[in-house]
Amino acid sequence: MAVKPDRLALHHRVGNELQGIAGLLGLRAAREPRAAPALRAAIRQVQAMALVHRLESAHDGDLRLAPLVRAMVEALRRTED
Repeated sequence: MAVKPDRLALHHRVGNELQGIAGLLGLRAAREPRAAPALRAAIRQVQAMALVHRLESAHDGDLRLAPLVRAMVEALRRTED
C-alpha cells in the first residue's frame, strides 16, 4: 500500500520537529553542564521516538518488532562510542 502525499508530508514534518527538539535540547545541554545528563537522556528519548516514527511511517503503520529492536540497539551502540 503506497503512502499518500499528504500523509508523507505529515511524516516528514513530524520527523523534522523531533529532530528540532533534539537539537534544542542539545544546545541547552551545552549551556548548562549541571543539567546536561538529564538533557542528554531526554535527547535519547526523542531520538527513540523519531526512530519508531520513521520505521512506522516507512512500513505504513505496519511496524515489525524485530527491525525496530535491531535499529534501536544499533542507535544505542552509536551513542555509547
